[in-house]
Amino acid sequence: MSYEIFRAGTRTDANGNTVTITEADLAAAAQAYDPKVHEAPIVVGHPKADAPAYGWVKSLGVQNGVLTADFAQVDEGFADLVKAGRYKKVSASFYPPTSPNNPKPGVWTLRHVGFLGAQPPAVKGLSAISFAEGEVYVEFTESPPPPENHENKETPMSLEQELAAEKAAREAAEKKAAEEEAARKAEVEAQKKAAAQQLAATEQAGAQAGKRRVQVAPADAGEAAVNKELAKNWPLAQLRKYFNLQEQARRLVITVDNLPREHVPSQLRITRGVPELLRVQKDGETITLDPSNYERYDRIISYVEKMDARKIGRLYAKFYPLLQRTYEETGFPEERFHDRVLAALDDMMDAPRPTGPIRLVQPKVLYRFEDDHLESLSAGQKIMIRVGPDNAARLRKVLARVRAAIAARDPDELE
Repeated sequence: MSYEIFRAGTRTDANGNTVTITEADLAAAAQAYDPKVHEAPIVVGHPKADAPAYGWVKSLGVQNGVLTADFAQVDEGFADLVKAGRYKKVSASFYPPTSPNNPKPGVWTLRHVGFLGAQPPAVKGLSAISFAEGEVYVEFTESPPPPENHENKETPMSLEQELAAEKAAREAAEKKAAEEEAARKAEVEAQKKAAAQQLAATEQAGAQAGKRRVQVAPADAGEAAVNKELAKNWPLAQLRKYFNLQEQARRLVITVDNLPREHVPSQLRITRGVPELLRVQKDGETITLDPSNYERYDRIISYVEKMDARKIGRLYAKFYPLLQRTYEETGFPEERFHDRVLAALDDMMDAPRPTGPIRLVQPKVLYRFEDDHLESLSAGQKIMIRVGPDNAARLRKVLARVRAAIAARDPDELE
């Protein structure tokens, strides 16, 4: 990406001299620029002596009378300060064509690019630089601010101190995040292990040494056959309150496949929608997820908590040929549905656990998370956020039990 650093025109330099640099001069400077001869550094302000370089000018170009630069090897900490708005403007320093120190005599040669904070640049009207991943905005330099009252005011940090502080804060945040993630993963693995051990103990206590034999249904088993088996374990009237039992195999496959993805098509979900609309709190322009919203999920979570995971595992094994065939017909002829099920369960259990109010935005009709990280989560992990921390903890236990029951048998080894 190119950044504007100088505009052609007539202005007064730091020594009070009137200098005219034309667009042709800038074109010649851009064409003559050679980092192998003189690589212009990125500095703060216009230092008179050698100062640390926080990056380098890779190349120059000219667009509509404006000299632009491509930067390289920009210090990460310095880039963070620029992103934070500490240094929004730039000003360029040149060697005149006749300067004895000019490495490219005969043309204006870029000496360095100075990033400016409170000091307004000599060349006004350049686009602000932000090193942002998105937009670039135009901001015209304002008049210098009035003198500040320095009584009882802390001495401002130098750039090196700011960079060190930014780096320390970033490293501390990264360390904390890594520790929280490791603890979360360890807890999830412990839950899965405990669920598997509990399942094995229950099977043995029921005088079912080893694995209970499952009579596998054919791959072309129909909707009625599935519902008949479901009815042997749970009243269909109750199941239909929370699950859509029409084309249940297709719905289950599509739901499971899309949970680790960005979105599950609402019209093809195996679960029915929860009652009421999303509950939010509004304070001016600030929108947060209302904690009372979590109550909307209480009934379905209470229901699945009471479902016997062993029965779910046996039904899954019985109708696995149907599920695998449906998965292949959906567009995955070379993949195992069993692997996708385990991956979807693991993904949901590993969802992050944000603390504090969850802020939302409403770009159109639907709400989305204001935090880009939360918004980028999979559909399954977003469910774990929306149900609330207490419900998510309950749901993780259910998912661990179901995973243990499903993983207890390799469906490809069943007859």
